[in-house]
Amino acid sequence: MRKQKQFWTVVSERTFQRLRELSEETGMTITKVMLWILFEQFDYSTEIRNDYTFTTAKGHKIVAKVTDEELEKLQDLAQKHLMSVSRLVRNILYTYFFKKSE
Repeated sequence: MRKQKQFWTVVSERTFQRLRELSEETGMTITKVMLWILFEQFDYSTEIRNDYTFTTAKGHKIVAKVTDEELEKLQDLAQKHLMSVSRLVRNILYTYFFKKSE
């Protein structure tokens, strides 16, 4: 049996709105949509952009349960980009939606 771990992130209001829209389209929860983007949809060869629109005052917290392997992948990527897992996930989601709107 795989052991479950969790991580959290806080995303900007706009990113959360886009997650909610995608959640309604797909019928998945917001957390599942976020994990789907992180582990199936995001092209990690693209440059990860900083979400400068983010403020903690208007942020939305998302907590996700993942496997040890998934958390290790995120931790390795965060270390590679010299940021926390929370910030990495926030920036990946921002980059994903930014690329979709281009």
